Order: sequence, then C-alpha cells, then structure tokens
Amino acid sequence: MLKKFRRHFKNAKRGLRERRKIIDEAKAIGARAAAHTGPKIFIDCGFNQAKVMEIFARHLPDFTFYGFEANNNFKQQAENLKRRRKNVLDLNFAAVSTRDGETSFFLAGAESGTHIQEGSTMVVGKDSHQTDFTKPTLVKTVDFSNWIKQLTGANQNAFVALKMDIEGAEYDVLEDMFARDAIAEVDYMMIEFHSYCFTGDQKTAYQAREDALLDRLKKCPLTLSRWI
Repeated sequence: MLKKFRRHFKNAKRGLRERRKIIDEAKAIGARAAAHTGPKIFIDCGFNQAKVMEIFARHLPDFTFYGFEANNNFKQQAENLKRRRKNVLDLNFAAVSTRDGETSFFLAGAESGTHIQEGSTMVVGKDSHQTDFTKPTLVKTVDFSNWIKQLTGANQNAFVALKMDIEGAEYDVLEDMFARDAIAEVDYMMIEFHSYCFTGDQKTAYQAREDALLDRLKKCPLTLSRWI
C-alpha cells in the first residue's frame, strides 16, 4: 500500500511540473505567434491520452490542432477531446515516420505524470527493462515530411508549432525532414530526444545523432525548446 501511495504521489508531482511547463510553453508560443497574420497550427506527434494537447488547446484558442499517436488504446480519449475542443481538428492514430505504410510497435508499461503506457515505441532496444519486444502490434505509419508539406501547402503563410515526443523515432524523422527540407515548415519546435533510454553501443550511436541534430536545429530560423 505504501509503495502504491508513493508511486501515486510521485506521478502527481510530475503531473504538476508538466502542467506548469505546458502553460509556460503555450505562453511562449502565443507570444512568438502574436504578430502572425496567417493560420496558426499546432502539431502534436505522440499525444498519448491527449491530456497535454488539451491544455495547449485551452491556452492557444486561435491555433488549429493536429495530432499523431501510434497507440490505438487512446481512441476514446481522442474522440472526447475533439468534442470538447473545437480547435482540435484532426487526431490520427498512426506513427509519424519517413514513409507511408505499417511497422511494428511495442507497448511499454510505464505510467507517469499525464501519461500511461509511456515509452511505447517503434524502436527495438529502447527502455528494454520495461518493454516486451516479443509481442509487437502492427500500426500505420505516415510519411511526416510529406504530410507537413501538404498541410502548409494548403495553409499558406502558416505559423507551425511542432511538439515531437515519439520515443526514439525522432532521429529518423528529423533527419528525413532535413533531407527533404520539411524542417523549413516549422516555426516553433518542442522536442524530446531519447538517447538516454538506450544502453551500450545503441546509446552511443543515438547520442551522436542527437548531438548532430541539435547542432543543425540551433542553426535553423525556428524557436527550439527541449520537451519534458
């Protein structure tokens, strides 16, 4: 019982920290986009239960929200959010990727803050202590570089805020966005890198890719924020 209480208390504290971070981030996005006269778009890659997106949507009412989540277990929460928040336009149950198609997806059991099954991933080796890589599920993938170009093509002069927390898949997706100049569509980026979730040679390789991507992102004309 005590162990369960401590875990609940720890999750509650993290949830409060996350909420403060989200509200501060929303204020920063709003200030950055204040003078913008075109459409304002927020894209959430890895929205989990959509609790984080709902806070952003509440504090950024003049933005239109789009989202991607690979875990199909959260469909009801997504539908509920769309009914509550009219500026949440489209929530896709697919994994952002470098191509359209399907891929294996591995569920994790972690629960913390505003998230459940946190850490579920497409990347074998990530959080191996809490992820069962012997029981993959098949999920749809979306060519994100192509998708975001189509979105901004249909919304000329859009201000785009992008949150990316995709549990190890961010390396491939961001490298592809640079290769295809899709990174130029983003004005404000919140990114969580996950090299710390790997071990051994995998960790070394992902850390090197992370360092290279951060160097490139810092040279882009966008506002960069490290996500929670």
